[in-house]
Amino acid sequence: MAYHLILADDDPSITEGLRHVIENAYPDVFAFGIASNGDQLMRLLCAVPVSLIITDIKMPGTDGLQCLTMIREQQLPCEVVLLSGYDDYSLIRNVLAYHLWNMM
Repeated sequence: MAYHLILADDDPSITEGLRHVIENAYPDVFAFGIASNGDQLMRLLCAVPVSLIITDIKMPGTDGLQCLTMIREQQLPCEVVLLSGYDDYSLIRNVLAYHLWNMM
């Protein structure tokens, strides 16, 4: 049984690196979808049931935080991990302030 996982980041080396690490650690466990922005992430999410999303917070267009908000508002049954290479802690405070991590 494969779990569907979406990796979303505007840097292809990040998504490919994560995919490689996860595939090596958990062979034959995950089926991957790759998105380079939040709009692609949301299209993939509508196409198949997804168990886990690993997404960058800052991406062009719809960003990871906006995607998380939409996912929680729609009460979609998936877990979300937010990544960021920035040291902008206001992003993290926004997630905590809106209780987006556990609205389900």
